[in-house]
Amino acid sequence: MIDRKHFCGLLQELAANRTDDFIGLGVIFYLTMVGLPVVPLGVIESSQPELPIFGEKNVMKVLATLATRRNPQHDGFHLIDAESGELTHVAQFVSPPLETALVNRRTNWPSGARQMAALLISLMPQVAFSAVVTADGKVQLYWNGTQAMTEE
Repeated sequence: MIDRKHFCGLLQELAANRTDDFIGLGVIFYLTMVGLPVVPLGVIESSQPELPIFGEKNVMKVLATLATRRNPQHDGFHLIDAESGELTHVAQFVSPPLETALVNRRTNWPSGARQMAALLISLMPQVAFSAVVTADGKVQLYWNGTQAMTEE
C-alpha cells in the first residue's frame, strides 16, 4: 500500500521542479475501480502514455508531463492503484457523490473544483486518498473527507 506521507514528498518534489507551463494536477489513489465514479475525458488515444506506468520515478515523470498547458490530457484526475503504485488511468472526469456535502453543510469547503472533487472522492470506500497539486506548487492530500496535509 502506498504511504500518504511518502507520496506527498514525491508530489512536493514534482511541484518544486515544475515547469513554467505547469497547470496543476489531481490524483486519486484507488483501492478498486468497481463503482468508482470516473469516466475518461475526450482524449486522443494515440497521445496517451502506454498504461500502466510502473515505478514511482516513471509515474512522477509522466504526471509532470501530463500537468502542462501543452498536454491535452492535463485536465481531470489521474488514477493510481493504491496497492501497486501503478498509474493506470489518465485524464478522468470525476463525479463524487454530493450527498455528504449537502447533508453536512460547513463553512470551510475547498474553494476550487479540483480540491472539492478530491475531498469528496476521498470519502468513497474505493479510494485510499486523493491529492491535488496547484499551479503555484501547493500539495494538498485528502483522506476520509478531510484535508489531511497541505504542503508548499
